[in-house]
Amino acid sequence: MKQQIQLRRREVDETADLPAELPPLLRRLYASRGVRSAQELERSVKGMLPWQQLSGVEKAVEILYNAFREGTRIIVVGDFDADGATSTALSVLAMRSLGCSNIDYLVPNRFGRRLRLKPGSGRSGPCPWRAVNCHGG
Repeated sequence: MKQQIQLRRREVDETADLPAELPPLLRRLYASRGVRSAQELERSVKGMLPWQQLSGVEKAVEILYNAFREGTRIIVVGDFDADGATSTALSVLAMRSLGCSNIDYLVPNRFGRRLRLKPGSGRSGPCPWRAVNCHGG
């Protein structure tokens, strides 16, 4: 069965107060996506949630720290979309830069079966292991 692609035209919000130094194409793109001000474009660290508000973060840090210290294998499991792949790569690179050598990653095939994690998980190496899920949703 062939899928039909339907284009959805977006209305451009002409009242959006976006920075004048933005190229006209970006201003139009942002306005059509509902961005109405420069503050909504702000993506700095100060706009992020404080780490203390991340549910279970202290336990996660404890588990990762213990796995790192004991040499337990760590597998970072990422989603296959852009933010999942990026967070997976950054997580692996960050932990390797901290000296974690027993780390690997797994990004499932989006067209294959749903991901079911189990020890071994199609990768060679010792168990036990810890899985870190990288997904922004």
